[in-house]
Amino acid sequence: MQFAVTIDRMSFVAGSVLALLLAGLFVEIRSEFSLAAMQLPGLLFAWALFAWMYLKQTQLASPSDVLPIYFAAIAVYCINFAEQFTTDFPERMPRLHGGLPYSDDQFVVYSMVSISFFLLSSLAVYLRAATFLLVPVLFFTVHVVFGTAVAQTWWSIEAGGYFPGLVTGLANWILGPILIGHMMRNYRAAATVMVSFALILGTTLSFFEA
Repeated sequence: MQFAVTIDRMSFVAGSVLALLLAGLFVEIRSEFSLAAMQLPGLLFAWALFAWMYLKQTQLASPSDVLPIYFAAIAVYCINFAEQFTTDFPERMPRLHGGLPYSDDQFVVYSMVSISFFLLSSLAVYLRAATFLLVPVLFFTVHVVFGTAVAQTWWSIEAGGYFPGLVTGLANWILGPILIGHMMRNYRAAATVMVSFALILGTTLSFFEA
């Protein structure tokens, strides 16, 4: 059965409202604005891609093209979480950017709730055509997958060696571009998005370094 789904006006409005709510949530739950600010470029890019797909009325890629890679990225996220949790990431990363360390409870709850939200959103989009939830799906793709590759590499360069999460985070240099390209259905545009996002995220990380 052919998968021919585009974003309608009501879904675009709902997705845009959801993006604003997520931005407010990021600011509210972080101990310092600098930590929230590192997530805002990813959310902005996610919404911009969402708007681009709406304005161009781009048909969503089929579930068979997206979900296997998306689920692979979720698996890598879980393994990366384990690496970060056991190598002092919750302590070192916030301090690097002027924030308070995460407690074990905070880090586990935030990570598990987030990945559950991203997983359920992808199923709602690709199995039930709930296209307003493309916003969190795109945020996961751009910021959590590709952004993790950029950030882990940047942190390790700054540290002059290994930074918690680097080993498994490097897999996202492969998964991120593939997933963004599949979702946008335009690899040239996807390359532009990735280069632009990497530059902006790198600048943000540098600016908010403690």
